[in-house]
Amino acid sequence: AGGGAALRLVGFVVPGVEGEVDERELRRHLRERLPLHMVPAVFVTAGSLPQTASGKLDRQELRRRAATAVAGSGSGEREGPWAQAPLSPVAELVAGIWESVLELEEVGAESNFFDLGGHSLLAVRVVARVGAAAGVELAVRDLFERPTVTELAALIEERLRPGGPAAAPPLRRVARTPELPLSFAQERLWLLDRLEGGPAYNMPAVIRMRGSLSVPALAWALAAIVRRHEVLRTRLVARDGVPGQVVDPPPLMQEDGTGLPAGLPLADLAALPAAARRQEAARLARGEARRAFDLARGPVFRTLLLRLDLGEHQLLATVHHAAFDGWSLALLLREMGALYAAATGGGPLPAELPVQYADYAAWQRERLDGAAQAQLLDYWRRNLDGAPPGLDLPVDAPRSSCPRFISGRLSRHVEPGLAAGLHAVARECGATLYMTLLAALALLLSRLSGQQDVVVGSPVAERNRPELENLIGVFLNTLALRLDLAGDPSFADLVRRVRETALGAYTHHELPFERLLEELHPERDPARTPLFQVFFNMLNFPSTAPALPRLEVELLTTPELPAKFELTLYARPEPAGGIVLDWLYNGELFAAERAAEMADQLLALLAQLAAAPGQPLSAASLLTPRAMAALPDPTLPLAAGWPGSVLERLDRHAAAAPASPALRDAAGSVAYGELVARSNQLAHALLAHGVGRGDLVAIYGHRGSSLVGALLGVWKCGAAFTILDPSYPVARHELMLGAAR
Repeated sequence: AGGGAALRLVGFVVPGVEGEVDERELRRHLRERLPLHMVPAVFVTAGSLPQTASGKLDRQELRRRAATAVAGSGSGEREGPWAQAPLSPVAELVAGIWESVLELEEVGAESNFFDLGGHSLLAVRVVARVGAAAGVELAVRDLFERPTVTELAALIEERLRPGGPAAAPPLRRVARTPELPLSFAQERLWLLDRLEGGPAYNMPAVIRMRGSLSVPALAWALAAIVRRHEVLRTRLVARDGVPGQVVDPPPLMQEDGTGLPAGLPLADLAALPAAARRQEAARLARGEARRAFDLARGPVFRTLLLRLDLGEHQLLATVHHAAFDGWSLALLLREMGALYAAATGGGPLPAELPVQYADYAAWQRERLDGAAQAQLLDYWRRNLDGAPPGLDLPVDAPRSSCPRFISGRLSRHVEPGLAAGLHAVARECGATLYMTLLAALALLLSRLSGQQDVVVGSPVAERNRPELENLIGVFLNTLALRLDLAGDPSFADLVRRVRETALGAYTHHELPFERLLEELHPERDPARTPLFQVFFNMLNFPSTAPALPRLEVELLTTPELPAKFELTLYARPEPAGGIVLDWLYNGELFAAERAAEMADQLLALLAQLAAAPGQPLSAASLLTPRAMAALPDPTLPLAAGWPGSVLERLDRHAAAAPASPALRDAAGSVAYGELVARSNQLAHALLAHGVGRGDLVAIYGHRGSSLVGALLGVWKCGAAFTILDPSYPVARHELMLGAAR
């Protein structure tokens, strides 16, 4: 089905089955293979599927049989096989909003929002719509804790009683004065632009169109979008050091919609040979994506149309993040299709927008007053107190004090069967796929860093009002999610921990991230981003190409931009049930081979965790198939080419080639002879202090060649070792020493 329409399985035939069908087994079988919203709520056994007089499937008869079966069961469901009927006007209101957001025909009283395909981003939309329609204040946590229509309706009815919490103030238009404030997200991106500059916060899109394109209609549609959405013609300026926004007048447009407004440059590449044409198109796309914006001078949205031949064009659209987010891309593509259709065939125009982004910015500033901000600060201060200053991931080059954030990109695919298993774990834990994937990522980071206290950054949508659903702009905040892996819990328990962390963060999401940094004053390291170095983003919003009349439209892969963090993981659920994992990594720190191995390790973890979510985390292995193939079989004797122990072989090599380099670190190179001499010297010193076989030695030291020499020296005494990282607080060292005795 196209156009984002929801699919529903209405029936199927199992040939050769006689007698009663085990409905529980059948439902379990389907849950393992289908998205949850496609699993039927009612099963009817029939000898054959009914047909009309013309030989087609008689859907009306199917529905009648299903309704009869439901009525006979005494469940009280309304006509149709889908779900129970809402029982009150408030429940009817909730069900109607769920049907709209989830694109379902019918939702019943006991329908579970997350079983129907809901996720965190859709939960934000539902909570916003339901809260506004009912006139009560709701939070995302409310939907997680009361995920059925009946439960959420009961909560709303309780809050509607006298003395319940008041709803948020309405969002209204404000006067367009020269002192319009920035939203908190705009202010953060304005500051980052002043500090860093460059294209790191550009959001490019490449749209290929094949067929008969009306260039004037496309230009008119794009100009109409800029006219409709003030944020696309807004400049960010500073007066006396205080940033604000200035909305420029809309572009001039022909009244009949057939003129070619200024603002759509055209590059005609049709005269070039085919190979050169593709190369030039790719070069122009890279150049547009990497060309920095001047936020003070504007514009923040630019387009370039490439004509490859009469039947093929590419539209290069680039927006600064200060005016745009991922959801805005879906809105822009949808409106581009509707307006192009209106310009070429007289289709309907999109409805007028009730408010603009500047109205939202003023409302947000007013809403987050002193008392509300203090309450939010108190939560985040308590939540992040004592968090580790950084994540010590294994890197292939020393961290630079002036990082360049060279980007590398790779993708991995989670097959639908494995994705269904992850969905099942999420259901069992009362969580979402986002929380389940975040828990698996936290386990990978913990294993790679040796830390059980992991902080991961993640965005949260601030579209918490129904008026904002169709508005282009940046409605994002950044959350610092502190994840606790201590105690070797099972994966299911870890998902439940992550769920509580995420829900707490969602409840207190309105505090701007920059305000949090100002309050916490984290130790600033120019080689690391503050609070977290790994970012996780679940891309649940639609990213389909716009539908343009008489055109075949496709979204192409966008050019790579500088990496903002050491690692960024984007998870994109597919309509077919799989999940695409896109990794963006800092190529200055990680070699391509290491990044690929980390991506494969996450896939290996996901398979193990989905198969046995009740097993402790320590039972999961990071060994990928490639690593297994490279390692020797531990059940077989050592090959003849490796006589004696590792230490003996090291000594022999040092004796044969003492000057050959053994180690390299930021301080330089260490030869084999020097390394063995260091380790021998330390071993003798430890032996003189009574250290012997079976003892345990704590080593306090930074990563580097000296640490390797210390490990070898302890090993030569026959002792074991534990490493105390100097970046850990004293209390952590005391705990480690106490545990190791």
